Amino acid sequence: MIWPLALVLAAGAGSTGAAMRLDDPKIPVAQKIQAAKELGNKGDRAGIDALLRALDGPGEELPRVAADSLRQLRAVPVLIERAIDEKRPLNERRLAVKGLRVLKDPEGFKTLAALLSSPHEGLRADAAWALAVAGAAEAEAELIKAVSDPSKDVRYFAAVALGEVKSRAARDAIAARKKEEKDPVVIDALIQAGQRQAR
Repeated sequence: MIWPLALVLAAGAGSTGAAMRLDDPKIPVAQKIQAAKELGNKGDRAGIDALLRALDGPGEELPRVAADSLRQLRAVPVLIERAIDEKRPLNERRLAVKGLRVLKDPEGFKTLAALLSSPHEGLRADAAWALAVAGAAEAEAELIKAVSDPSKDVRYFAAVALGEVKSRAARDAIAARKKEEKDPVVIDALIQAGQRQAR
């Protein structure tokens, strides 16, 4: 019994070590990439936090490898739980939503749609951004409401997302909002959304 316990402890130490290397700003990118791969291969969800932070890493390869490792760890259910947990710090919830955006897993679309009614503006904007990347059709009703959100960032991403939805209700929402919108950046997003819907 002692030998298997030692293996378990060694595996945990390896995950911790890989996570520390991934977070260390002094470590070269090539070593960070290797650390991200290790975290995915070990199957230890304790590495999820470091992998989420690595999504902002330098270059294109490190974020891609970090996303692949998150998929290997089947992180989506963990990210969903974190995103909706109102007892968690807001920055952790927003990081979880970012993970859902990058992973584009349909399992997360319902959660992202629900977050469009969060009292936290940043969380609503992050959710709308994620749905603009993937999942807009599954959140159509919530995005139609969000296109009139008090936050211009939420309105912008909701408009971008609705541009991918070609239903009559989505087209009507974009057309109606164009008549009321005052922010020039959001107006541009609404115009482009309408053009995409018309294709």
